Amino acid sequence: MPVGRPSVAVGMPTPAQSSPTPSPAPPKDGSGPKAGTSQKQGRFRTYVDYSVGDRSANLEADGNALKHRQEVDNAGIERVLRDERRAERTPKRMPNNWQGYDIESTQKDGKVRYIEVKSLSGDWDSRGVALTRSEFREATKRQDQYWLYVVERAISGNAHVHRIQNPAGKANQFFYDDGWRELGEPETVSGHSGAPEQGNSDVPFQKIGNRPPNLPMVRRKLWQKSR
Repeated sequence: MPVGRPSVAVGMPTPAQSSPTPSPAPPKDGSGPKAGTSQKQGRFRTYVDYSVGDRSANLEADGNALKHRQEVDNAGIERVLRDERRAERTPKRMPNNWQGYDIESTQKDGKVRYIEVKSLSGDWDSRGVALTRSEFREATKRQDQYWLYVVERAISGNAHVHRIQNPAGKANQFFYDDGWRELGEPETVSGHSGAPEQGNSDVPFQKIGNRPPNLPMVRRKLWQKSR
């Protein structure tokens, strides 16, 4: 599993289940039912990414990649705008710096769809599409009025749009897999948390980054010699 991307299995009840508990996750070795079988699954996998800022900076540094990303995004949004008009809704594209969603699309009865568009140059595969913190917050706030539109093959002649209503509200449980270990608090000596007690020479020094622990001056010098 890629570093910085622990997975979360999102539980959703299916008609075949008598309780909201999701069905077991597919085996990691790839065994079990294949795609296209009739067995229903109550668990979808999403990923939590805590290194988005670094990747965004890399994308901005690569001018060609950024230009391509903008072309794909714009093509996907334009496709959605056309589809919304054909559905007799009135779409309004939001400014580029708008946070939470891309389009407000008003129906004849006055109801509004708040649409976040995720455009892909290829197929929608296991790499998935990402909602930012502000987008997920907006999805939680708007509930059934919030829609996630995923546009596959946005810059090709055979683009396809998947429309998902209330993507945040459809999840009723979040299962955190073993990738979350790397985000856990470092284990400390049993019975102690934080810096060693003053005067207790049996407790080992705790190194915190490149900073010395909060120790009296004599022990601080010993800690520096032990590095």
